[in-house]
Amino acid sequence: MSEEMVIRCCAPTMACLKTGNMFNCAFETHAQMIDELRRLNQRLGRKGLRILPLRWRNTSALLYLYRPKMLAQDLRDPLAQRLLAECGYPGGDLLGFL
Repeated sequence: MSEEMVIRCCAPTMACLKTGNMFNCAFETHAQMIDELRRLNQRLGRKGLRILPLRWRNTSALLYLYRPKMLAQDLRDPLAQRLLAECGYPGGDLLGFL
């Protein structure tokens, strides 16, 4: 995964305009992708960002780049908590999961 791809797919999150972005990324091996995500998290963590795999498929992964502090703030919003509860998701549990 190139840094250019992360920037192209996640520019709004990197610029603090959005809490997070999801995007698909191809990989050759599962181990390669895990190593790449670790490397990225080491670099992005200093900037208040984190990247997680949400779903794995054969040779691609659905990734989520987000700002944990913004997500925590979003999940404290009463409207967000109500919407999550209506869908069966307790808001506090989601934050702990991520």
